[in-house]
Amino acid sequence: MQLLAVFFFGACGHAMFNNGRLLISLSSLGLGANAVGVGVLIALYGLMPVLLGVTLGRVVDRVGVRLPMMLSAGLLIISMLVPLAWLSFATLAFSSLSTGLAFMVTLVCTNKTVAALSSPEQRAGRLGWLAAAASAGGAIGPVIAGFSIDHAGHQLTFGVIALIPLAALASVFVWGRGYPGGAPAASTAARGAMRDLWRDRRLRRMLLLATVVPMALDTYLFFVPLIAAERGWSASVTGLILGFSVGAVVVARVLLPFANRLMGPWGLLAASYVAIGIGFFTLPLIEQPLTMLVVAAFVGVGTGVAPPVLTSLVYAASPPGRQGEVIGLRTSMQFGMGAVTPMIAGALGALVGMSWVFVGIGVLLAGASRLCYLRQRDAPA
Repeated sequence: MQLLAVFFFGACGHAMFNNGRLLISLSSLGLGANAVGVGVLIALYGLMPVLLGVTLGRVVDRVGVRLPMMLSAGLLIISMLVPLAWLSFATLAFSSLSTGLAFMVTLVCTNKTVAALSSPEQRAGRLGWLAAAASAGGAIGPVIAGFSIDHAGHQLTFGVIALIPLAALASVFVWGRGYPGGAPAASTAARGAMRDLWRDRRLRRMLLLATVVPMALDTYLFFVPLIAAERGWSASVTGLILGFSVGAVVVARVLLPFANRLMGPWGLLAASYVAIGIGFFTLPLIEQPLTMLVVAAFVGVGTGVAPPVLTSLVYAASPPGRQGEVIGLRTSMQFGMGAVTPMIAGALGALVGMSWVFVGIGVLLAGASRLCYLRQRDAPA
């Protein structure tokens, strides 16, 4: 039941992250904000994870996961109640910053808890189930927000959405007593030794490999609407393509424990990078929506498998007492990559064309797959 409670908490966190972005975007437009204002509010979601990811990871290592999870749920409740009481651009900015901070804590705590409560053989599969629950929560969240906005308006919807972290907080109260505790001595000794993590060649390689998938996914999400517009496809077709990718992600993560037993983590990683690479190499050739669905399936399966497997490997390679710090570092790198990738991809696309961007990402994915294959061949997991 503890694992199910962690899955539920992760689903609630992702629901809040996604429906919060939708609600804040629409609320700011209702207040008269322009596209730049909306962009600033959305960018604030990623500010705290980038700046404080490592620090939050160290705190989790020191005090355990239960208290940070309770505080993050409480912060999410406050981040909704403040705009409920007074809706303005300032309170929306506070809500964006608070939600991003709480989401970062959720990511570190849920990943560390599931990894700690699992054996090495179970870890990748259970992290896959956590990621599947998170994907489901992220898909359901905007639906709840959308229907609530239509029926209750923007401001009252903040109160409706506050019920989600309230349920998450209750789950920690009831089932969180057996969650991993802290290691004060190890955390204190590790303070100020970030360079030691980068000196670990094995860990450094995994952290760098972990940046490839979010970069590829952000590039894909950035360019698919542009491709659709260029081909003259409707908005509903574009939404169906992106939704198909999400569906493939969920299916891949549900089946991850079985695939991990067959192929091992490094074999799975190699296959996931190949799947995403196939999608990118074929993107410039796509002319019909149906064939685009095949590409969406390849990209969805690859991006669904790689993150939980990488989290499992990163956790296993982390120094004792510093797992939360390493997960925080990895998450900060992921958010940072998500912030810069669309800008770089857009600039390169304008300079050399979208096709060459896809080919470049495909070559990078092929190289990453090769590294994983060699690792699997030399030391099967």
